[in-house]
Amino acid sequence: MLAIDYSEWGKLDKAIAYYKKAIDLKPHHVLYLGLGEAYERQGKPAEAITAYQESIKIKPTFTYGLYSLALIYSKQDRYQDAIELLRKVVELEPRHTFAQHALGMVYIRTGEKPGAMQQYYLLKNLDSNLAADLLARIPK
Repeated sequence: MLAIDYSEWGKLDKAIAYYKKAIDLKPHHVLYLGLGEAYERQGKPAEAITAYQESIKIKPTFTYGLYSLALIYSKQDRYQDAIELLRKVVELEPRHTFAQHALGMVYIRTGEKPGAMQQYYLLKNLDSNLAADLLARIPK
């Protein structure tokens, strides 16, 4: 698909145009994810949020869309929104180590040390490197 090629080549305007054409032909949650990623790489978080939300509307259990949207919310200090989405990702896919780590990081940012420690313990057996990184960031 040309949209993916253009995105990989860094030609984001063209990638976005092709994603939109493909979406017009047949809306699909993965196309909206790609569109959101292209917008995000362009530094357009509002457009990326809209694209990710569309991907989730089409498939509410789409963990990639939920996770990507949660990361943007976290960057915007919309921590409660991020926590809600990350919890949903972990509920749908308990072994999603990056979501576990991201949830722990949001708990750290919000001062919820017990939540961060819980994420550490959950991560410990899934990915020791991510668990160690999270533990190192939790205030003593």
